[in-house]
Amino acid sequence: MSCAEPIKLLVVCGSLRVGGAEMQAARMLPRLDPALFDLEVIYYNHKVGPPRFELERQGVPVRFLGRPTWNRNAYLREAVNFMRSKRFDLVHAWSASANLYGRLPALVVGVPVVLGGLLGKDGLNGLWPFVYSGMNLACAGWIVNSEALKQYALDKMYLNRFSPVAVVENGLDLELDRTVLARQVPFYLALKRDRPVIGLVARLHPVKNHTLFLQAAARLRDEGVAADYWIIGDGPAREDIARKITALQLDDCVRMLGQRDDVEAAYEVMDVVVLTSDSEGCPNALLEAMRASRPIISTQCTSLGQVIAEGVNGFVVPRGDVGALAAKLKLLLSDAALRRKFGGASRVMVERTFSMPVAVRRLEQTYLDFLRQGMSRHPTLRRKLAALAVV
Repeated sequence: MSCAEPIKLLVVCGSLRVGGAEMQAARMLPRLDPALFDLEVIYYNHKVGPPRFELERQGVPVRFLGRPTWNRNAYLREAVNFMRSKRFDLVHAWSASANLYGRLPALVVGVPVVLGGLLGKDGLNGLWPFVYSGMNLACAGWIVNSEALKQYALDKMYLNRFSPVAVVENGLDLELDRTVLARQVPFYLALKRDRPVIGLVARLHPVKNHTLFLQAAARLRDEGVAADYWIIGDGPAREDIARKITALQLDDCVRMLGQRDDVEAAYEVMDVVVLTSDSEGCPNALLEAMRASRPIISTQCTSLGQVIAEGVNGFVVPRGDVGALAAKLKLLLSDAALRRKFGGASRVMVERTFSMPVAVRRLEQTYLDFLRQGMSRHPTLRRKLAALAVV
């Protein structure tokens, strides 16, 4: 296999700044088998952060296409020229708007296999489903990260019988560097007072519904429950959330810790981890909390059957239901033994389903499945797959 030419793979991301979808790309893509895939990544939003740095650290070629000030026509011209010069076998639009700005130039160039990608329902808001549907006839298919998102995509988009949807769940590195954690954890221990900490790690965006988190905190305070609440993340709703903290008189118990690059250490100190989103794909924050053996509570924002076993490692509450969220939090906060039991179950569940090696192998197999489907129309692709012994 080492003598055969690998599949030339291009992954298109809108941004490589901060976000669950972007970090999933940065952690998963460098682990693809280099004997099978010759990987490159492009992006077109000039703002960057940890995802780009991680890709480059792992030796993945990363290129920005476009202009510091967004110019659609300039980007598309540059993307078409780039893809034509590189002669890619497969282009994968990783998520969101890349399904237009990654797939369109790939179709113009005639890339043999073109895939769309979704890692959250927000990629199908507004008119985007109609835009994406128009390209489904010419594209090989889609990759999404949960069965719930697959069904949502099938409901929202048209012509999917010509463009099948495959599921590749998110992956997680299960073993962390304990030396690094030992340096990072004291920061959070210094913040912790003699009472439990409930954490919410999410982008500060209306879809994450931090208001529900704050309302539950206010209700528990009024019921005499002593706890602290940590919010980790940044985003456009930051000022609005800060105002609500003050309006609800929660300044004494709610901390906004901003965007952190040591969130793994924060999970080690939290007692319960909550997700209050109105919509999610496969929520990385819950998986990371499970890796740290933490009990979790989430709104019914997606299909959570593989993430939360009700009453085993956590609870699922209806979206927007303050009373239900507060009641489940109160139950866990009052019983340290139950928290430990749930936390142990969380670790077992994440090991079983969401390990990074399992996710990477699934992604590789999904790519190969779509490539095999494209062989009949592209003889050169057939020859390449035959040389790789993956026909």
